Amino acid sequence: VSQSRYGVDVASGQGEQLDHSIAHVKMVTKAGTIDHVATLRTDSIKPYDFGKVVVAGAMYYNNALICVENEGYGDACIDAMRWYPYHYKSSIYQADSKTVREKLGFLMKRNTRTTLLELERDMVSKQTYPIILDKETITEMMLFQVEEDGRYDHPKGGREPGIVTGK
Repeated sequence: VSQSRYGVDVASGQGEQLDHSIAHVKMVTKAGTIDHVATLRTDSIKPYDFGKVVVAGAMYYNNALICVENEGYGDACIDAMRWYPYHYKSSIYQADSKTVREKLGFLMKRNTRTTLLELERDMVSKQTYPIILDKETITEMMLFQVEEDGRYDHPKGGREPGIVTGK
C-alpha cells in the first residue's frame, strides 16, 4: 500500500491572480519512489473552506498525511481540519517553561523554504521518470532563482510559489 502526503500552502482566497492556495498530493510507494498524483491550485477559495477541501482530498488519497504552513492564512486552513487525525506536527520549544509542545503544520522560514525546495529538486532530478504531473509547477520550478541574499524565490513580479513537497 502506498502512503500519501499532502503539502499545502494557503493564500487569501480573494481572487488575486498572483496569490494561489495550492495543495500537492504525493504517493510514496513501497519501493520508495515518490509520485506526484494530484494538484489543487485556486485563488478563489477562502482559507477555512480550502481546509475542508484539503481534508476531503486527503481522505480520498488513503488518509494522506497533511503538511500545512501554520502561519497567516494557514492557521485558518488548519482550523477547518483540526479533527482530521493525520497531520504533520512541529515541535515548539517553550523557553519560559522549558517544555516542548506540538503544533499542527510547520513554520516556513528562510532555511525551511530552502530545504523544501532543495528536497523537491532532488526528488525530481534523482528519479528515472517525472514525478511532477502539474504543468504550472514544472514551469515554476524552471523559473525559480537564488536571490542575491541567498533566498530561493520566483522572479520579481511573478506569482507566489506553489511548490510544496508534502514530505
